[in-house]
Amino acid sequence: MLFSNKNIMKNKTQYWKLASRRRTLLIRSLTFIFNSFSTAVLLFFLLMYHFPVYFIIPFAACSFLLGFIASSYFIAMWFGLYASLRGPKKDPYDPSHNQKDLDDNTLVALVFPIYHEDVRRIGAALGAMIEDLRQYKEYKNFEYVILSDSRDENIIYQENYIFHLLKEDYPDARIIYRHRISNIDAKIGNTSDFIMRWGERYKFMVMLDADSLVPGETLSQMARIIEGNDKIGIIQTTYYGIMTRTLYARLQSFGSVFGVLVSFYGQYYFRMGRGQYFGHNAILRVETFKKFAALPRFEARAPFPAGRPLSHDFVEAAFFEGAGYEVWLLPYLESFEDQLTNLVDDMKRETRWMYGALFWLRVFRMKRLSNEGMKHLFISSLHYFNAWIGIVFYVCSILGMIYVLKHPIHSYMLREKFSLLFDTSLFLFFFAFFARFSVYLLYFYKKNQLSGFGGFSKLLVSYILSIIFGMAIAPITMMQISKFLFYWIKGRKIQWGEQNREDRSLSFREVFEHFFSVSLFGLSLTYIVLTYILPLATPHTMKILHMSKVWLWVWYIPALSGLVFAPFIIRTTSQRFPWMEKMGWFSTPFETNEPFVVKRTRVIKERYDSIVPESLKFEESLSNSWFFFRHYASITSRPQKFFFWKDKLSQRPFAQLTRQEKLLIFRCRELWEYFFLKKNKLLASDTETF
Repeated sequence: MLFSNKNIMKNKTQYWKLASRRRTLLIRSLTFIFNSFSTAVLLFFLLMYHFPVYFIIPFAACSFLLGFIASSYFIAMWFGLYASLRGPKKDPYDPSHNQKDLDDNTLVALVFPIYHEDVRRIGAALGAMIEDLRQYKEYKNFEYVILSDSRDENIIYQENYIFHLLKEDYPDARIIYRHRISNIDAKIGNTSDFIMRWGERYKFMVMLDADSLVPGETLSQMARIIEGNDKIGIIQTTYYGIMTRTLYARLQSFGSVFGVLVSFYGQYYFRMGRGQYFGHNAILRVETFKKFAALPRFEARAPFPAGRPLSHDFVEAAFFEGAGYEVWLLPYLESFEDQLTNLVDDMKRETRWMYGALFWLRVFRMKRLSNEGMKHLFISSLHYFNAWIGIVFYVCSILGMIYVLKHPIHSYMLREKFSLLFDTSLFLFFFAFFARFSVYLLYFYKKNQLSGFGGFSKLLVSYILSIIFGMAIAPITMMQISKFLFYWIKGRKIQWGEQNREDRSLSFREVFEHFFSVSLFGLSLTYIVLTYILPLATPHTMKILHMSKVWLWVWYIPALSGLVFAPFIIRTTSQRFPWMEKMGWFSTPFETNEPFVVKRTRVIKERYDSIVPESLKFEESLSNSWFFFRHYASITSRPQKFFFWKDKLSQRPFAQLTRQEKLLIFRCRELWEYFFLKKNKLLASDTETF
């Protein structure tokens, strides 16, 4: 076997950049050829439908530029299949060949930045990860840090309650909770403040989201890999959506598990040490982050807002690369996150991502970036403009039939004259449609994992249903993103509110509020089809075209139904259908054979839900002796604050105190003790009641 010797493997990893350049040149060449053909076909159809030249030229140019993204993913898929079946052991460039044990003095911070999250889920996930990591020797090198930016005093009390439960449940683990008084710059400011204040203590940092779950094996392995490779700045894991049961969530989970691994292997094969960082479920080198990844602050310049980049992850990865460090996305490192349960919450997240990605148009010219980093940020920021291209394609495909039906003889002659081009285009369409399924199927077949999807027949049914639902949902999301882009250009920001990861069924009021305009657009197109297109499909015309009118209905009904019935589709997919679960549709290996951290998180969360319910109020902290003594031991003595504030605060009913005043009591040991005694009538001279 090539490179079987470990020393050869170790030396070979130094030459990944040369291999990546060759592979990148290959995929760009193949993408150029494939995309050129697609653009040529597009030009032909635009000319055939007699679109004006002033529309054809810019539209074809934009389509060619933005089509590079989709084409490169499609081509990379085939190389991803090869890389995934070969595996990391046979890949001479994989950094895992250089992994080594962590030094005794190496500390790794496992960081949870949170803001008004379900703290019971966070505590359960943290407990499950601690239990899973215990079986690995790297356990002693980890510390667990909860960084809270929450503003609501009730949630802050619940966070502290869970923190003390965790300390009691896992006394051998070093668990730290910190609540930031000022939440400037949100999550970016929260993590940056932690790194600047306490970063010197840690060599590495595992960045998580509030819904993250990382198995102990993954934590151990990525810590060992980054320890053994001094030039690696970030290692990103592959994460899968889990834990939720609505139809929308199951569709997303199925698509993620079935397709993401081979796709990520395709990116890994070409980009290698210039991989992606998604902002969570990844390990970072802290000192390098402090030196090179600080995010700049920009002044407002329409349509860009002021401040730091919102989608900071891609920018930070580009800064690492610009400083000479490697960023690896290693597909075989598994992790998990809760799946969003409906399209409304998904659009909340997508809106935030879009505004962040468009901000990269200001960032990509910075001198701190390498040429590859500049290209990656620029191309990635253009991704959302595909929505406008997609809408134009969609409308053209709906209305383009007008010319065909009005000029049946000319259309038929063109069809016969360029039959090879038509047939080739049709073949490529169906080939692309089935190729993805075949590639992913082959991978799981080779890995003997088809049973995790319920077997081949249920996998096929699930895939077909996911395509049907995808065809209905895709134009809806295109319309929404197109609207967001329009608002962005106008300098207006969409306010959707906070996303919710709990299984919840959307109300008709909510879906009509967000998607009624989409339905109106679909009804308008339907009116055009019924009024101006279908009447042209006379028996004589269809005979000339050698077509049946049935084919028009077969095309228009699926194409328009997604838009017309958008509110109903969104509401239906937000519901849970237990009978589908019993049928085994949309099952995944992580559902049929749950990993330990997933299963254990569910068990711990049930316990924490019963102890710390969501209804728990801040005022109750003063009557809970179990919590009082533990919190008393964890806060700082501030006698001067006590003497200054005691009389001012005690003269008013506790319920009338402001949030800041309640939190002041919560953070001062003397005030906390005084109000606890006062609340429980343990002060002999105290006659006031709360």
